[in-house]
Amino acid sequence: MRGMVEEFHLHLSDLRLRMPILEGFQERLKQPEYDMEELIEYVESVERGQEKQRELNLSYDPGLYSASRTMRWEAEWFVQHVCERLRQADAKTLWGPVLRNLGDHDICLGTTNYDRAIETAAVRNDIQYDDGFGDFSDGEVAHWEGIGSTDDARLTLLKLHGSTDWYMGADDSVHKLRHPMPLYGNLRLAFESDVTSTIPTMTSAMILPSREKRATQPPYPDVTTEFRTAARAAEVAIFLGSSLRDQDLLDVCRQCASRIPTFLVTVDVPWPGPTVPDVKLIRESASNFLVSILPTFLRCGDIGYLQDRADRTSVTTDTVSVLSSLSRALEKDAGVDEVCAAIDNLVSCDAILDLADIRSLLAPDRDATIRKYALALVPHSLDFERACELARELSTADTEGSFAEEFLMMETLMRESSA
Repeated sequence: MRGMVEEFHLHLSDLRLRMPILEGFQERLKQPEYDMEELIEYVESVERGQEKQRELNLSYDPGLYSASRTMRWEAEWFVQHVCERLRQADAKTLWGPVLRNLGDHDICLGTTNYDRAIETAAVRNDIQYDDGFGDFSDGEVAHWEGIGSTDDARLTLLKLHGSTDWYMGADDSVHKLRHPMPLYGNLRLAFESDVTSTIPTMTSAMILPSREKRATQPPYPDVTTEFRTAARAAEVAIFLGSSLRDQDLLDVCRQCASRIPTFLVTVDVPWPGPTVPDVKLIRESASNFLVSILPTFLRCGDIGYLQDRADRTSVTTDTVSVLSSLSRALEKDAGVDEVCAAIDNLVSCDAILDLADIRSLLAPDRDATIRKYALALVPHSLDFERACELARELSTADTEGSFAEEFLMMETLMRESSA
């Protein structure tokens, strides 16, 4: 939300809007706690205040009312726009290792994020998920059917504040579009009769700070109930990317911590949020946790592994290094020096990579230098034995001999360290 508000100010500059209210927000930008959520809440309060003045036949400022409404519309559109411009490669990189290592686990992911990263990665990895909507059935619209209506789903996905592809009809029914788009202000999506005969127009169904009343409308009460039900049935609870300042989320966390192993993943040391007894802190970046630690836990199924990570007192990496490094390393058009530097960073961060990512870096069509650098990631693989087997196969097919020599040296060192 902080990075988004900084970009939003640049967006407003590009629009060349001339409104006195903008000057005040430019000053607020100097405050580190100022973010997109605060901006939306503030302009909405100004707008509603002016509306109330007018309703009571009191003096009000038409210019201020118009400016605050325009700012709110711009902010709401911008949030939808930013969340929808997700790079598919980043979504696959961040969530792919988790989804590929689900095994026999029943996983419920509850998120307040609007973007479609999890859905995109699930489709890329052929993972069926249940988000409460039916199939598109080769059409444009999927209708809400309720959580649990999807058979044999390996993953339950609860979008607590909606998604960029959720839209609401005039009858308050919520639907999902195959081709979503950000809407501005009072604009509506209109459908021809041959697309759907029951939904003439739709608006965005996302719960933004200015649309909190929407949380009381279907399907959000059901989604919230499912979230609490999943928390009561869980064997392990992990809270990631949240300060737990939301009282509802904090309440769920407290209930989990009183019953099951509960972890909070944060890079903030000490943690600035409210104290929750029995919650264990894992001092780690979100990206490294999703790319490395969570997939490892899913694969081994040993709660002691997470508890060991919680016992560590230092953060192994910053908030973006693992994701950005892995994304850059996997890009086939990146330069050799860039990829090798990214691999070095992954090794220094103790990143535990999925076999699919290591296979991509060791592939025969890769540059020879990149392949040799990538060997350093083999000891940190989620599936060490298969990674070694893969590297061994590639070493026997190495015509130059340098890759095979590097692998034999690595294998020797690994045997000596284990002995």
